[in-house]
Formats: sequence, structure tokens, C-alpha cells
Amino acid sequence: MTTKQFGKIFALSLFLTFFAPKISLAQSTILSTPEFPEIFRNLEAGSDFLSIFFLTLASIALLASSLGKILNNLFIFFYKKPKKKWGIVYNSLTKQKMKNVITYLYKQKNSRFFLVEKQRSGNDGSFGFDVSAGEYKLSFYLKDYGFPSKIVTQETDGKFKGVYRGEKIIITPESGSPEINTPLDPAPYYEPSFQAKLNYYSKRVGVAFLLMGTFFSLYSLYFFPSTFRLLIVVIPAIVWLLILIDVLQKIGGIKMISSKSGVPLDQISIELVSSDTGRSRAYSTNSVGIIKPKIPKGKYELIIKEPERESKKINLTYQGGQSLGQIIIKI
Repeated sequence: MTTKQFGKIFALSLFLTFFAPKISLAQSTILSTPEFPEIFRNLEAGSDFLSIFFLTLASIALLASSLGKILNNLFIFFYKKPKKKWGIVYNSLTKQKMKNVITYLYKQKNSRFFLVEKQRSGNDGSFGFDVSAGEYKLSFYLKDYGFPSKIVTQETDGKFKGVYRGEKIIITPESGSPEINTPLDPAPYYEPSFQAKLNYYSKRVGVAFLLMGTFFSLYSLYFFPSTFRLLIVVIPAIVWLLILIDVLQKIGGIKMISSKSGVPLDQISIELVSSDTGRSRAYSTNSVGIIKPKIPKGKYELIIKEPERESKKINLTYQGGQSLGQIIIKI
């Protein structure tokens, strides 16, 4: 379910709220309206208002998570992109490259370090600066991640060489660009991020409003049929269809949820180790706490990796040639 789809529905809701009632076509009936006592006649305008009111609230609630992402991306957008490639920012557990990490560059002057530039890592996790000779330091920030890494302590981490942990960087005219790869540690707690909580609760509030809006729109159309009220009924029908599509797309895979609140756990590092070959694959749960691994038939050990605490291990068997199904893990 995309932000663009919900945006169109929200705009249509506003149109029906403020402009459609003024159109004469909206008052023309499809079927002959039965004669009701005055008390029921008073419900006609009220049911129109309630249906549009709740549908508008449902659109706002369902859009809340997407709007939060847009605002966050707008904030990050104003940071500069890498000018040169010094290295890569990556997840210390899954080894996945991380984009939009805020990178701070400090230059030494009179025995003190002063902030001279900040930027965001690129889509490939790269960062780099165009600087003159001098002594520098770097710092990295991304919510729910820690720097310097407590997990990676060596100078080489697999394919990542020149691991950076906050030491001084000396730039000379002859040295060129340094080779710096920076691991960040995910938060050592099984806690959903603010974005995951917003996504989880806003959808539930939105569905509650959608149910009420659907009821009043159907009530209004049934007892007081008109073209205007038929248009109103179309809105929740489209939204319900989008919700169904969204649910079907999330079926299957491995889902991590909080045992306390039931909120999906995003950014959880998972490793799948084949019991047959010993090969391992690392994953990180998405914003709705799901990973959809593409694995061959066989037995696996699922390892939930978290820094500063013992890893959890779960055995599972994949028969192959069929959907993995929905595996829900509460932690």
C-alpha cells in the first residue's frame, strides 16, 4: 500500500467533504426515497457528515506512518551527499551497507576538534569528503545504532578493510583519500523503533475509523440513495481493497514481534545457518518486522543476533518447492 495511493484517497475525501455537497448532481436520487418520519429525515445530513468525517480520519491515520517517513527523508535531504568515496558504513552484524547515516567531519585546530562538515551516506553506504591537508576525526549517527562498534574490534572485517572506530585521520597532499569502513552496532534491545510503533498503531486506529466510516456511508446510501452517497461508498471500498493487497503481500516469511506490545520489531539482525552445508546468510527485519529469505530445501538454524546479549537460536526445516509460510517469533 503506497503513500501515493492513500494520498489520492485522502484528496478525494477532502473533495467530497467540502465541494461535492454543493454540486446539484449530488442531490439527485438513484432510487425513489421512501417517506420517513421527521426524526429519520434529520439523520440524512448527519449520516453524510459522519461517513465523510470518519473516512477522512481513517485516511489521516493510515497516512500517518508514510507522512512520518516523508518528513524524515525531507530532513535528511538537506544533508550533502558524499563528494569522494572514503569508505562504507555497514551493519556490524549483518554486514549490510547502510544509507542515510549522518556523518560528521571534525578538523583539529589548536588541539581541539571543530565540526567542519556533515553529510549523509549514499544508497551504497558510501561517504567521503573533499578536504585539505590536516588532522580529522569522524563521527556517525543513525537512530538505534551505536558508534564506535563494540562488536568489530579488528582492523579487517571480512571484505571490509581499514575498519574505523573513531581514531584520528591524518590527511596529507601525498596521502590521497583514506580507506575507512565503519561498522555500526544495532541497539542491544528488542525494542521497535518509533517509526515501527507509528506504523503499527496508526494502521489500527485507521482501520477502526474506516469501519465506522464504511458503516455510515452504507447506511446513508441505503436509506437516502443518491449519486453523491454512491461516490462516498466507493472510497472505503478502494481502501479495503488496498489493505487486502497489502496484507497478502506480507504473507510468508519470518516475522519478529515484541512479546510485550505485539509491535513488529524492525532492524533486528538474523542469521540463517544451513545445517547441511554450514553456509550462513544474514538479514535484517524491515519496517514491519519481516524478512523473506530465499533459501534452498534443507534444515536451518535461525540465530537472532544482538550485541551484548546471548544469541537466540531456533531450528526450522524448509521442504522446498512451497511457500515458507508465516513464522512469527515473539521476543
